[in-house]
Amino acid sequence: MIHIAICDDEHQFVDSLTEQIRQYALENSEEIKITTYYDGLELVEKYDTTTDLVFLDIQMKLVDGLRAAKRLREMDEKVGIIFLTTLTQYGLEGYKYQAIDYVIKPIRYARLKSELDRFIARRRREESPFIAVNNDSGRYKVMLNSLRYVETFNRNLLFHTEQENIICYRSMKEVAQELAPHGFVRCHSGYLINLFYVKGVKKLEITLLTGERVSNVVVMGTGEPLDNYDNLLTFIRMLTDENGLHISQRNVTVSTCGLVPQMKKLAREDLQITLALSLHATTDEKRRELMPIANRYTIEELMDACGYYFEQTGRRITLEYSLVAGVNDSERDAERLCRLARPLRCHINLIPANPVKERDFVQPEGSRIKAFQNVLEKNRINGSIRREMGRDIDGACGQLRRRHM
Repeated sequence: MIHIAICDDEHQFVDSLTEQIRQYALENSEEIKITTYYDGLELVEKYDTTTDLVFLDIQMKLVDGLRAAKRLREMDEKVGIIFLTTLTQYGLEGYKYQAIDYVIKPIRYARLKSELDRFIARRRREESPFIAVNNDSGRYKVMLNSLRYVETFNRNLLFHTEQENIICYRSMKEVAQELAPHGFVRCHSGYLINLFYVKGVKKLEITLLTGERVSNVVVMGTGEPLDNYDNLLTFIRMLTDENGLHISQRNVTVSTCGLVPQMKKLAREDLQITLALSLHATTDEKRRELMPIANRYTIEELMDACGYYFEQTGRRITLEYSLVAGVNDSERDAERLCRLARPLRCHINLIPANPVKERDFVQPEGSRIKAFQNVLEKNRINGSIRREMGRDIDGACGQLRRRHM
């Protein structure tokens, strides 16, 4: 869509130009939004940074077009300006504000069409995405190709561009979501980096105190990885790149509660990672009791997504199944789990439930857990019981979360 503003204190002329622009949009199948102002002061005070082109009358009574253009250039260096005038000499003066052209009033449709054709063609050649920034000084467009990084600063944000640093009164979460499709990556909680300005990443090594090198990574825990899809993909590719940690993709696991569209999208990313689905129940009714996401996607939809992932990648799915005493640990549950798993040729990870203060879940007795596993083995379903680690520090599966905000 193209956003065009008209600023002129002659109402009849504004109405006429508006109709001509609408005619142009209709004839050329262009989506054009038109905003009208009747004085330069109104334009400056109410300026919308999404504006692409301004038709600006030079001779207005309160704030003339030249003064308005000077202020516009301070707020938006990229917006196109076409001056409207009845006297040629005034139009020529407007070029100091990087005007595209000047047009002698009244404007004929043929001339308007010529100006819009040229502007749209140039815009498509030079089009560069931007983000709108507002602070006490006003509203600005920050072109993304000049934005190096964003950091939190005194409870606001500080935009570091090639030209200057600009304060912004928006949240980091909001800005990160807007910039994610444009190659910006969240680093730590307080930085947002433009990858275009990252010269390179030297080969990294992560070594534990024991001397062991990290060679396997699992993305899971509180927070859904596939809800942060773009950043997840960037992380995986940097992690497995030969100039990063160079970890084999087959040693990377992404766990999900079951976001079906994202699971299918991930299957088409040409990755060789392992996908783990937190299933935890064999009926929709029981799963809704355990996991709110089950109100959105049924088990049938999940199994279809798992099958699609296997077909596209050839990678075996892992089904995570947390065993809760008296809830989902019966032999009948095990039999239903076998029927779900058999077409997928998947691995089942049995996880004895760990205590969580807010829930009354209890893990089954050891004999009950073993009996559940035996049902899987009798049905020739590959399953294992997860080794328990971290319970003493509330760091085991299902326990990772903040106690205090």
